[in-house]
Amino acid sequence: SDLGYNPARERLAAAVMTVRELTADNPEQQRRLDELERHLAAGFARIDADIAQAKAGAPPPDMMTTKEALDGVFESANDLNRAEAALYSDRTGNAATTAALAQALLAGGTILSIGLIGFVLLVMRADAERRETVKGELRRLNARMAEDVATRTAELSSTSDALKLKDEDLVRTRAFLKLVIEHVPGMLFIKDARPHQFVLVNRGAEELLGYDRTELIGKPDHEIFPREQADQFLARDQRVLRSGQSETVTDEVITTRDRGVRRLQTHAVPVIDEKGQAQFLLGFSEDVTDKRQVEQQLRQAQKMEAIGQLTGDRKSTRL
Repeated sequence: SDLGYNPARERLAAAVMTVRELTADNPEQQRRLDELERHLAAGFARIDADIAQAKAGAPPPDMMTTKEALDGVFESANDLNRAEAALYSDRTGNAATTAALAQALLAGGTILSIGLIGFVLLVMRADAERRETVKGELRRLNARMAEDVATRTAELSSTSDALKLKDEDLVRTRAFLKLVIEHVPGMLFIKDARPHQFVLVNRGAEELLGYDRTELIGKPDHEIFPREQADQFLARDQRVLRSGQSETVTDEVITTRDRGVRRLQTHAVPVIDEKGQAQFLLGFSEDVTDKRQVEQQLRQAQKMEAIGQLTGDRKSTRL
């Protein structure tokens, strides 16, 4: 019924009936009319199917297929018209019949053209509606995407602020630990489990040993100290790392660059990872040289006092 398609179809059927009545005395024309009606039925069936497809929102139909179906209609109508024109000279008495036939065929062609144009317009309108629907969906999708982007941006901003705070806390914590390490009253050092190289030393280590930390980091004991001392340090470290237990050496000798031989009391502690494996060795050494000398002098004094008492007792005995 869109654009007068069904009324045009009815008028075309009436025109064919009129032509059939006017050519009732001509079997050949009746045969051509039969062929025309078959093509008309096929063409209308194709148009009806395309209209239903367009109304259902399906993709636009193949217009070439519809055109091929209608070409048969126009070809049969032209064939009928040419045959009637050929008989014109022999049927001058039927001029009105020929004119009516031509008018009916022309009307039929016009009606078919109107129907075809209406069908094309219907398909174009359905396609436009479908495109508008797609545009609406795209607009809604873009709006949702913009909303999602805004939400994600806010979340990322919040996460970034939280990470920034954590980074600031981490920086402050590291600065505090560095301050503590640097001001520990003694030699603090860290060695890796393999190959037993220094990875960290504090200011106390530099002052005790007489080396800058850049001369110590990345080197093992054997590149810094005499062999005998380095062997003792390595043996101590290996015991601690293998056992996983801390160890205290109350008296060990170390040769420094500027202060000669010093005596140390060292606490060695293994640093264990989450798998239970020792990855580093943490050490703290205290210079006990002066303390040991005082202790030795005290022992010497006590010894001399004891000898003096013994000597005095002997003199008293003699008297």
